[in-house]
Amino acid sequence: MAGHQDRVQRALDAAGELAVERDLFVSPGAAEIVDAVDSFCRVHLGSALAGYEFFWSGVGSVHGVRLADDRAVVIKVHAPWLHADVLNGIHTVRRYLFQRGFPTPEPLLGPTPLGLGTATVEELVPRGPLVDGHDPGVRRLLAVALARLIDETRPFGRDAQLPAVVPFRRLYPVPHRRQVDLDGTAAGAAWIDELAVEARMRHRDEGRHVVGHADWRTENLAVHPGAVTAVFDWDSLRYELEPVLVGHAAAAHTADTRLVDHLVAPTPDEVRSFVDAYEDATGHRFRGAARSTLFAAATYYACYTARCEHAADPDGEPPLGSYRRLIAEHAGELINS
Repeated sequence: MAGHQDRVQRALDAAGELAVERDLFVSPGAAEIVDAVDSFCRVHLGSALAGYEFFWSGVGSVHGVRLADDRAVVIKVHAPWLHADVLNGIHTVRRYLFQRGFPTPEPLLGPTPLGLGTATVEELVPRGPLVDGHDPGVRRLLAVALARLIDETRPFGRDAQLPAVVPFRRLYPVPHRRQVDLDGTAAGAAWIDELAVEARMRHRDEGRHVVGHADWRTENLAVHPGAVTAVFDWDSLRYELEPVLVGHAAAAHTADTRLVDHLVAPTPDEVRSFVDAYEDATGHRFRGAARSTLFAAATYYACYTARCEHAADPDGEPPLGSYRRLIAEHAGELINS
């Protein structure tokens, strides 16, 4: 197990004091974590741990492993804010989607205790080549895939126990990553917060409520020529107004932190192009208050991400392609599209 422990230890060292494993495992050392995962595999998957393909310490504790019976699976130990009823709802929707041929890795095990947290298991699906969400062809594929997801999940409603996107109790949701301190970095960010308030005020309860994915970035999808072949990060499944989900996706779809020197944020034209492609795929148009809500949601997403950027670099100039630069230069155009 020594090689597995080294891989886990490097990721824990990189996360430092903020590693989520401190909340999820009784003993958050690399050896103890690997032993806990091995025991989990033996009991719940019927095979011992043979090796690690990857390990990520982020919002959750993510273990891509190969079992002794040669299966490759991803075990995600979820952060405490994801309650069991939400995880069960996500698992139910995903099983339904997989059975209908939607490109999701096969869910293999629903919410099950692991350490101090709750784990889910899915097949390990290769992510494939990196793609550029600024490419019009890729954008159309992402918009069509989102339209299909929302159409396929029509049988599910509020009873699916999925959370909403829009946080009404405070201006921004609590960041999923501990490294992001919005409250402690408020100085110099008033201009972002004021736009976020305006975007929230434009929100109207217009359009149908649907089940969809609230973090629709190229980073969370596998795209091969002509098709989206896998969707990841299903913790982001939400029950929300369609204009809000589409607005978030339109503002998020170009983002991929794995690409070097990448323009993360879309331009206003690219946001509108995503919406056009989604409307073409569904055959209906967002008009009036629904359209206003959609672009307010896109603006709000940009504001939240800009605030996260500001928290990471409070004194820096907004770089080209950042969400701070997007709203600094195009806030009026974006929110009034």
